[in-house]
Amino acid sequence: RARQLATLAKIDHALDAKVFSNILDLDDDEDQNFSRSLVFDFIDLAKQTLNEMDACLEQKDFVRLRDRAAYLRGPCNTLGVYRMEETCARIEQLT
Repeated sequence: RARQLATLAKIDHALDAKVFSNILDLDDDEDQNFSRSLVFDFIDLAKQTLNEMDACLEQKDFVRLRDRAAYLRGPCNTLGVYRMEETCARIEQLT
């Protein structure tokens, strides 16, 4: 657990370590299957949504861009990925 916290401290510029630490506390086993699946699901979701946002920019579809940013904010907030969440909020404000 100490090693995990040390790793989280290194990426604190992009991730809220306290929020993510709380998620790690929800794991029932040493394999961290719960938090691992959350992270991998988030990565897949973020990748897909960011690709959609790129397409929105190319098509100048700013309404859908704002919707995709709003959609991505929820999972970012849940996992403590605050830098991406802040960026999505900024996109919403600008579109």
